[in-house]
Amino acid sequence: MRLAWPRSCDSINFVSAKTILQIALMNETGDSMHRMRWPAAELSKQMPEWCVVNLDAHAKERYEWGLSADLLVLFQSMDLDMLPVIAKRREQGRATLVEYNDNFYEPPAWSPVAGDWQSPLLWQSYELFMEEADGIIVTGIGLYELFKKKRFSNLHILRNHFPYTPEPFEKLWPKSGEIRIGWAGSLGHMADLLALLPSMRALIETHKQIKFCLMGNESIPSFLHMPQERVEFRKWGSMDEYFSFLKSLHIGIVPQLATPYNDCRSDIKAVEYAGCGVLPLLQERLPYQEFIRESGSPSFSSWQELDRLLAGFAGDPESACQKAKQIYEYVRTNRLLSEDSERCDLYSSLLKEGASPAGFGLKPGYHEVLGSKRPEASFQQILKEAQLAIDANNLGRASKILEQGVSENPLNFHLVHAFLRCEGSRPEGNRGKIKDLLRLAKERFRNDLRFNLIEIASEQDAAHVEKDWLELAQQLASLNQAQKAAVFEDVLKLFLGKKTRMLQSVLQIGEALLEQFPERLELAAHMAELHDLQGSRERARDLFGKLVKDIPVIQSNKEFAEKTQQAYFLARYEGLRGGLDNS
Repeated sequence: MRLAWPRSCDSINFVSAKTILQIALMNETGDSMHRMRWPAAELSKQMPEWCVVNLDAHAKERYEWGLSADLLVLFQSMDLDMLPVIAKRREQGRATLVEYNDNFYEPPAWSPVAGDWQSPLLWQSYELFMEEADGIIVTGIGLYELFKKKRFSNLHILRNHFPYTPEPFEKLWPKSGEIRIGWAGSLGHMADLLALLPSMRALIETHKQIKFCLMGNESIPSFLHMPQERVEFRKWGSMDEYFSFLKSLHIGIVPQLATPYNDCRSDIKAVEYAGCGVLPLLQERLPYQEFIRESGSPSFSSWQELDRLLAGFAGDPESACQKAKQIYEYVRTNRLLSEDSERCDLYSSLLKEGASPAGFGLKPGYHEVLGSKRPEASFQQILKEAQLAIDANNLGRASKILEQGVSENPLNFHLVHAFLRCEGSRPEGNRGKIKDLLRLAKERFRNDLRFNLIEIASEQDAAHVEKDWLELAQQLASLNQAQKAAVFEDVLKLFLGKKTRMLQSVLQIGEALLEQFPERLELAAHMAELHDLQGSRERARDLFGKLVKDIPVIQSNKEFAEKTQQAYFLARYEGLRGGLDNS
């Protein structure tokens, strides 16, 4: 692999080899290696005449290079400045693929990415790329079915594979007297581990030759409550350190609780275990069904079944060795990256005939390019420039800046939203233009209710305002809690405005909103006041009673809530629930 800082794009002498440009995060994580770096390096061996380039996702060259590459592949992209590039490529007859390899709609709350992935605006960004691309790559059947239900098409499953030629099994199988049973995973798998622990505590009590080996977050040892001499823990490290850890094991356990996020995982853990000569014990969940069926891997659907498997293999290590070798042979025969042609076949099917205009001055082969760093996205610069004009009380200039940005990237909802707000705040704003763009925005960004709120704020006719409010309440009913939470403050601010409070149906509108935000005490307080003013004394009494009951509880627990992460309790709860539900 080669890491290089490229020359200026102006000095590039384009060559005719087919150029595959993958815009990726160049780091050492499992996702980066399994999905971007290892497959690209292997692809260049399978097609030596191709120039396969992994360009860092922060490089400013990504826009120019993205336009001219024969095939552009974007990984987990939310770079809205790339959308015009995709559109221009389509005009030129060049294909673009995107890959999303997790269920970003429902991440576990204890995962480090949960905060970012709970943003509906991020979902909207991802969905735009999936809609605009010529194909969507996923890692397994779970994501395939999820995206299919959401009406995305041109879905392609590219499975993960073992990246190396495995060492001989006899060299991999540990020869020590103890039986090493292991688990490894990121914070996103914490609840899975917690559900496993009761089985492991019972096992090490009855089988003195077992050592429980773990690799992961440094907080893990505090949850184990096992004799220190029976446990070996390694802090999460590089992929090389991870594979070294796996090779030290006899048996690897893959617990996987029944969650929408887990259903969309890949089967890579089983592949990694088996390729390192480890016997995988797999929970019977969607991601592992095919692997279990094809490899004959031991599996369990309840913790009692796992207990029996563990006790059986602990009492008969030779049978564990024989089974591990069987599954190792399956991976060696069927799941090696060097033997896989799925990616090559997919990419080849999307390439145009004829000579390529691109090459970026690089010879055929595999290249990793960091590029020239760009401090921020182009649209963010536009928003900053417009804000400076607004701060200078020059709304006309701000509106022109934003309108130009929208004309260049009409799918950038941040720019569309900013322009509509700016233009709508100008006394001389073009109402016809606002109305037309709002209609388009509501069609294009169906779940982004900020545009509905702009429509309500700009509407002058009271009857239309009432109708728009009730339609908004209906739309809220179709959204999940994260989507509702994202717009609550804007909804409340507009509802409390003079225009809405003067409506005859204000109580009807307010009750419809309370139905969607039943735990929001600020809304309940304002509704209690409104009901009292309009003579609905019983409803006012009930709402004030709710406040009297709920507010002291919140106040008395404020200090505890501030120093405690809810994610911790969610992980403990899910771990216990998973352990009990499958007992």
